[in-house]
Amino acid sequence: STNVVFASLVPNWVGRTQGVALSARMTEVGGAMGIGQGALAGDRQNMHALLKVLGPTMYGYLFALGCKIGLPSLPFLFAAGMACVAECVILLTPRSVWRGGPPEKGG
Repeated sequence: STNVVFASLVPNWVGRTQGVALSARMTEVGGAMGIGQGALAGDRQNMHALLKVLGPTMYGYLFALGCKIGLPSLPFLFAAGMACVAECVILLTPRSVWRGGPPEKGG
């Protein structure tokens, strides 16, 4: 319904803004480890291209499965579940991981 769509805008915005923090941390740690900005950008774009191919395929499958079992909102429920998992990973990660320098090698 329209109310559900509008209610989902706030969590969607929060989820999208977390990507900025992760990208900044990857750039900081990658730079400290000697990985160039071009290499980091290339890796990010490769992952983005892969997700552009796999994402629609997976969500199409989930939609077809959801329609078959009487739950056409299955792709949206899956996305909400993945967002919750990502939020838990971020919240359970020690602050030192986000504030410190690059990870120590060999340990």
